[in-house]
Amino acid sequence: MKLYLKGFLLTQLHHLGGMRDTHLLALTMQSYSLSDQFARNSLRIALDELSSAGLVQRQHPALMSEHGQEILSFHYQLSAFGLERMHDTGLITTS
Repeated sequence: MKLYLKGFLLTQLHHLGGMRDTHLLALTMQSYSLSDQFARNSLRIALDELSSAGLVQRQHPALMSEHGQEILSFHYQLSAFGLERMHDTGLITTS
């Protein structure tokens, strides 16, 4: 059974120590066999929600080109609060 998408995003950030959103989205879309723009936008919203909740930190903005369009890309990293919440909810059991 796969994790829900936000749980997957959090665990990947925990395991990888942080990642640019474009790479994190590509990894997630590949893992969940997603391919359309709707899924990509939904994942970007999920990252914004995790950032707004304080679970991840959004850093190092950069303009990038994606599918012929300019996008604002960020580097995401798990926050201390996010790590604590992952322990509390059982997403991870060790630090």
